[in-house]
Amino acid sequence: MDQPSIDPHFPNEPQRPAEPKESEPPPRRGLAGVFNEKLALWGSANLLGSWALGYLILLIADSIASDIEEAYLFGLPGIFIFMVLRFTTPFLAPLFAFLALASLSSDVPERKRNAIIALVLSIATVIPNVAYF
Repeated sequence: MDQPSIDPHFPNEPQRPAEPKESEPPPRRGLAGVFNEKLALWGSANLLGSWALGYLILLIADSIASDIEEAYLFGLPGIFIFMVLRFTTPFLAPLFAFLALASLSSDVPERKRNAIIALVLSIATVIPNVAYF
């Protein structure tokens, strides 16, 4: 039984454990797992998309303003979206920018790339707020 096996499917050498992949970033613990560049990226993208949606709704309401009920149907949600964005953007955009800045010092290239994109989007989120008001 102690003789070496000739079958190539059963090697005699013990198998080494697989080396960990370097592409996977190390897991984060605590609040760093929540408040990171992905939150900044998704939050900035949602804020910017909300501004685009608000402008689109007001554009549609302006184009169908022939009837007052139709204008109210589209205009009131647009005004409500702008009121909410007017008060939340000055607080959320800097929060997302600071989260992105904190992730720029990461050694993982994927996190650094997401942080750069989140920083650009959070700066772009402030532009509609300043331009409209």
